[in-house]
Amino acid sequence: MGKMKAVESLDFLTHALSNSDSMIRLKAFQALGALKNESALQGMARYLSTEQDYMVRAAGVRAAGQSRSATTEAMIVKALRNDPAPLVRYNAAILLRQFDPLSADAKAAIEAARNDESSVVRKAAKEILP
Repeated sequence: MGKMKAVESLDFLTHALSNSDSMIRLKAFQALGALKNESALQGMARYLSTEQDYMVRAAGVRAAGQSRSATTEAMIVKALRNDPAPLVRYNAAILLRQFDPLSADAKAAIEAARNDESSVVRKAAKEILP
């Protein structure tokens, strides 16, 4: 449905983010990200903060990165700052490379990530702001 860019699928896909099957949630994030729609991004942001599976969160961040909106940047910055999983923070860091110019909030998050406990997150952050 996301590949069809069918905005009509928004409710169905948003509802799928609460499915008990992590693969369905992951695919729903991917499809919503492909819509590149502000409503889809807002729904993704709500569910991303409560998602328990770090692989699904990483996919959600990557899916959101298909859009270049302020909502997307805020989602990615929040993941970089707060997510407990290094994979999610790494994905967030590499996605922020696509934003130009970066907001002050994004720059501050990248600067903080330069001291992340994960070496891959630190490296990604240093490549954005050397």
